[in-house]
Amino acid sequence: MEHKIDDSGLHTFDRDTARNLHLGYIERRWEIVAAVAWREYVAHGRGGPLFTTSADPGGEWDCIYLPLDLIEGDPLVKEYSNLLRSYDPTKQIIALFLTAPDCVNAYCGGLTAERVAPPDAYKRIRALLNSN
Repeated sequence: MEHKIDDSGLHTFDRDTARNLHLGYIERRWEIVAAVAWREYVAHGRGGPLFTTSADPGGEWDCIYLPLDLIEGDPLVKEYSNLLRSYDPTKQIIALFLTAPDCVNAYCGGLTAERVAPPDAYKRIRALLNSN
């Protein structure tokens, strides 16, 4: 997997590699990502976790939650406003990935046979999330 680190310290990848990394990260960390998304949805309303590629490939990624009102006002991510207005937070998450200082990719993930719903994920790992 070829990648480079740009001047801002972000790891950058070609489009297909980035997509595979992002979807793989969501898949491997579904319960945590879904639980964080639900906790923040309850606290702040619609929005999505924004992950940065500050870690090496396959590592942990930094994350902050962006509420919809911030997304609507930011030129870098406002194109995802409609997606964030229409998803079902009880069954889906919207995950945003900062892939370069001026590029964000968004993914809508939902329930599968192997995944728990965001509210249930939060109930299962609430103590862990609230201890940090």
